[in-house]
Amino acid sequence: MQARDPNYRRRFALMLMLALLAVGGSFWATQVMKRGNGPTLRGNGVIDYSAERFSFTQMEPSGQPGYQITGSQIQHYPADDSFSVERPHVENLNDQRPPMTLVADQGRVQNNNSLIILTGNVAAQRAATVSTQSMTLRSAQLQIYPNDDVLTSSEPVRLTLGASTLSGNRMYFNNVSRELRLDGAVRGQYLKPVPAQP
Repeated sequence: MQARDPNYRRRFALMLMLALLAVGGSFWATQVMKRGNGPTLRGNGVIDYSAERFSFTQMEPSGQPGYQITGSQIQHYPADDSFSVERPHVENLNDQRPPMTLVADQGRVQNNNSLIILTGNVAAQRAATVSTQSMTLRSAQLQIYPNDDVLTSSEPVRLTLGASTLSGNRMYFNNVSRELRLDGAVRGQYLKPVPAQP
């Protein structure tokens, strides 16, 4: 039988204290990192992550890209699974629909990505195609339903369709069927489209 080292208890106590300090230090460092990079409270909810200069593509059930959102910053709110977007740029990528691009100062994506709300200097542009005239739209606010390719606004809008202009206090526009409805103080100037030269 070997004699026990008289300093055994001291070395064991020292190793135990060092292990406890290491565990405590790791726990403290983890808490500090969580506080620094974890959820922050801004505006109307807790943000769990954000990204700068991002690009997001929403795919359709067919597997084809439906639309793309880019912007200078995006923040996610887990409470309602919505996103806020700085300087959003929304582009329709569906080959079966007339191409349309929308920009604004601010954006909000909600309802499982089925609603995009744009606010501040909203501008939409659709290039002319063989069967449609070019279109531009300006408003302070716009709701986009990308799955249906529908735009609505409860704020005054100004539209240019080819050489014609229309304005009203509220709007509904279907980009697929090209149905347009304006309500409230509607004004317009219609200029007959000039046929394309052969």
